[in-house]
Amino acid sequence: MPFDPIAPSETQSSYEIQIPGEAIETSLIFRKIEDLVKAKAEVKQLKEMQQNILDKDYEYSTEKTLIDEKKEKLATEKARVLNTPEATQIGVKISEAKEELKEIEESLGNHLEAYNAKTGKTIIEHDGKKVYLTKKVKLASGQLALFER
Repeated sequence: MPFDPIAPSETQSSYEIQIPGEAIETSLIFRKIEDLVKAKAEVKQLKEMQQNILDKDYEYSTEKTLIDEKKEKLATEKARVLNTPEATQIGVKISEAKEELKEIEESLGNHLEAYNAKTGKTIIEHDGKKVYLTKKVKLASGQLALFER
């Protein structure tokens, strides 16, 4: 019987697209995810070891304590200055400008997606300028946690 990419298999309850070699590719992806999780765990462990060395050093610890105290004083002063009426007004304007920026970026993203969907092009040329479109595919947030032991 020839391969039918639309026909349901015995294990499928509905129609799904089947791709030849998909199981091999899926297996490879999951192996790479496991490699990624292991590598991240190793980096975390090495960073903890490095931090332990730093924490045991007297001079480093003393300087870090002094800097932390200065940072705390600086943060207090910054908060005091930013609570003035002039700084508060500017803070509101910054928030409004950031919100407008976010809306413009979202609108641009929607237009670029629509353009790409309609034309299939990943390069847009206008008035001698070229803009290249990309899509980055990555795991959804929190998915690596499924593989951590």
